[in-house]
Amino acid sequence: MVKKEYRNFFVGAPLHDAFLPKYKKILKKLEDASLGLSVTKTDFPHFTIIFMGNQPEEVFSNVSGAIDRHRHLLAGVYIKISGPGFFNEKSPRVVFSKVNFNKNLWDFQNKISADLSHLFIPSNNDYKPHLTLARISNRKIAGKFMDNKEKIKEIIKQIDWEFELTKICSYGREQGSNAQRLLQEFRI
Repeated sequence: MVKKEYRNFFVGAPLHDAFLPKYKKILKKLEDASLGLSVTKTDFPHFTIIFMGNQPEEVFSNVSGAIDRHRHLLAGVYIKISGPGFFNEKSPRVVFSKVNFNKNLWDFQNKISADLSHLFIPSNNDYKPHLTLARISNRKIAGKFMDNKEKIKEIIKQIDWEFELTKICSYGREQGSNAQRLLQEFRI
């Protein structure tokens, strides 16, 4: 039997279904504004809780165990998504809306990170919870970012969403594919 490996494996939380039409409208506005952004193309809008890089399918049981041990922390947790953000403010690569974590979600993130730390190398960067909206992959466009920054902010400022967290999922891309897949789903 061939063992599967997944690229860009992570645990995250999906955007609530009630906000999917609004999310798609924001992406369309960003795309229509002709600002040179490459809007997110995913069937699974989400925010990341823990990124684990490339992982074999065998880690699923470790991930399931960690989530099962700590998901009680997420009961009754509400997520607020609002405000524009950029990774690398002067020459950004990612355009997003900020996710305001509460203490319980931070505790959950810290506990599953600790439980799974033997499976990945934690990032040295401070984690910034976010809902990715677009990427800037062209250096020429990134150089003109400051000209368009206020237009981008105005579009993203339309996001002011709050919802109860009801599930946590794991996602990844199979080797040889660029398509992101929902791999596991856990009800809270």
